[in-house]
Amino acid sequence: MDQLLQKALRLETEAQLIFEDLNLDSFFKEYGQVQPVGSMTYGLMTWEDIDIDLITEDIPSDELFWKIAKFLLKNKHTRLLMLADNRTGLRESNRPKSMYFGLKYEDDDNVEWKIDIRLIQRKEVKTLPGWMRSIDNDKRTTIIQIKDRLKDDPRYHRTISSVDVYDAVINHKISSYDLFLNWIENR
Repeated sequence: MDQLLQKALRLETEAQLIFEDLNLDSFFKEYGQVQPVGSMTYGLMTWEDIDIDLITEDIPSDELFWKIAKFLLKNKHTRLLMLADNRTGLRESNRPKSMYFGLKYEDDDNVEWKIDIRLIQRKEVKTLPGWMRSIDNDKRTTIIQIKDRLKDDPRYHRTISSVDVYDAVINHKISSYDLFLNWIENR
């Protein structure tokens, strides 16, 4: 378990360096707020994945979307950029109404990172419940163990999300991967 916790800390440190390299704060300051979200913000990283919200007061425009795309493509570490417009909510009904940038970022050690960036209007931002702030070390350890085993499951990020893991451990006292799978199947 110590190895998983050390890996989570290493990933969080590397993620912060990548976040700084992207320089979104400087670029985006005239348009809105840059907000890292997900496992990076809660110390629950198990793999090379960063989630970022670019929050605007108004509905994101096509013009801003393309400015951001061009900005991301200029970064020397960008290897692939996927784009999606989900402002209507029809494309991905389980995601917020937003415009999406799926970035493949290769760091200086040739490690590929998946970076999900959502250009989103403030009223569409879904914040995680307050109970996420109350994760103790035992729960953090259990969450990391479950997410580490779950990362290769084809259902992960399709029908099972990290939020499901957080909810199961924090609110339903799930304490192992096997118990989590049972909980998922019976909920």
